[in-house]
Amino acid sequence: MDKKTKQKPDDPEQSKRFLEAAKEAGADETPKGAERAFKAVVKPRSRKDG
Repeated sequence: MDKKTKQKPDDPEQSKRFLEAAKEAGADETPKGAERAFKAVVKPRSRKDG
């Protein structure tokens, strides 16, 4: 697929839920806002000791 061709989201409903959650988290379109939204939506990985 050409890089210039836009690809549809895999799951439009999931994409919509992500965007809604990002808005609720107060995200904006800056990289810092995107990172803040991502952290608010995604569960952190648990660390395994040893």
